Amino acid sequence: MRSIKIYFLLLFLTRSLIAISSVQDSITILRKKRAFLVLPLVINTPETKFGGGALGTVIFKIGKDTIVRSSNVQSFIIYTQRKQIIIESGGGLFFNKENYIVKWFGTYSYFPDRFYGLGNNTPKSNLETYTYRQIYLTSQYMRKIYKKLYTGFDYELQDVISLDYEPGGLFDQENILGRNGGTASGLGPLIAWDNRNNAFYPTKGAYLQVSYVLYRKITGSNFKFQTNFFDFRKFIKLGSQNVLALQLFSQITAGDVPVRNLSYIGGPFIMRGYYLGRYRDNNAIAVQSEYRMHIWRRFGAVAFAGLGEVSERLKDYSIDGLKYSLGTGIRFAILPKEKINLRVDFAIGKNSSGFYLYLTEAF
Repeated sequence: MRSIKIYFLLLFLTRSLIAISSVQDSITILRKKRAFLVLPLVINTPETKFGGGALGTVIFKIGKDTIVRSSNVQSFIIYTQRKQIIIESGGGLFFNKENYIVKWFGTYSYFPDRFYGLGNNTPKSNLETYTYRQIYLTSQYMRKIYKKLYTGFDYELQDVISLDYEPGGLFDQENILGRNGGTASGLGPLIAWDNRNNAFYPTKGAYLQVSYVLYRKITGSNFKFQTNFFDFRKFIKLGSQNVLALQLFSQITAGDVPVRNLSYIGGPFIMRGYYLGRYRDNNAIAVQSEYRMHIWRRFGAVAFAGLGEVSERLKDYSIDGLKYSLGTGIRFAILPKEKINLRVDFAIGKNSSGFYLYLTEAF
């Protein structure tokens, strides 16, 4: 199985590089349109507490088309108070006239974590600690087919190398699939619309991505299931420098879904104020809004709110089951021209709260 997965990944990357090389215009990164950022990195989230490390980012233009949005490659390594190790790399490439877009995000994690069981109403008393080591990769390859409409494919890999937990606890009592590790590897089509004016801090435009990923033996997966992913974002400029940002997010899974691939709410991006994965099940839905305002020079402020929940079946969603998220934060522009911000957020939820120190916006 491991050799099949490696072969599939090599084939996948090779075909992608051939597709990219078919772009007619030569790819040239202009020095005057390139920016480097290397700095010590400090984060704080409910999942990690404080963590420190190093961050490296390069921002550049591909080709001579000045209208094309900036591409970026970002990597960091972090060690946290909870003795977690996170190595992450990701980025987005916007080719000439944005006819092709390539995005990816990958991590290696050694992560002592928390598990509360499955469902939308799991009590805090369920808390069980466990530790996992995993490699995660998501990548999207898109080609423009009409104006700002793209189609392509989405590849997802979650390789849980080990998952250590207390025998006889929740993982065993609920017979959680994937508690012994394993590989989930899937491929599927996606369609996207993206007319945002900036990839890091949009002030206008919209973003939509819909994908359907199949996890099967032929793609190197130990588990057989599928995931439907929906992400819609709208950005409305108010006045000269303020923005209203809106997001509707949904993930629906079906089949034999391992625990690390289940849908969830919580964390620094979806429903701040809840521990990441505090509520976990087959399906998740969330709607978020954020008002972003400029205060003075490099400083800004935000206020945000959200509603979300998870469910085993779609028909189990209910108004009574919705969890809320409310919060506020400040922003500091590290790279004002590219609109890359350091964000400091405090959020509250239902019997929950979180403080976040992070780079780039939540959505």
